[in-house]
Amino acid sequence: MPILLARIEALVKRARPDNPMAASITLGPITIDLKKHLACVDGQPMSLTITEFRLLSALVSSPGQVLTRPALISTAIGPGVAVTERTIDVHITAVRRKLGVHAKMISTVRSVGYRADAPTDLESE
Repeated sequence: MPILLARIEALVKRARPDNPMAASITLGPITIDLKKHLACVDGQPMSLTITEFRLLSALVSSPGQVLTRPALISTAIGPGVAVTERTIDVHITAVRRKLGVHAKMISTVRSVGYRADAPTDLESE
């Protein structure tokens, strides 16, 4: 298990933008300022725990890509920490609740993980 977690962490690091100046990430109405550790939806600050912030950051920084639960555990909680995959489900539920009307931007990929997508024109009506 530690080897698997280390490999996943390496893959996640490679997927992150190499530009250290990329201080913010935006996907639709969600903006995340990584340097200020601040997430906003529709311009309003969100009150997120550190784990929720890391999960949302990982999902928003990889739009359209499915992130597995083990990869999200490694990113949000850290490698070598013993938690179940359901822990991620609970945190994702909290993030969705805090996103309000934009909760549908985070979709579940059954038996795999989660994906964040920009809202479509139909969702904004």
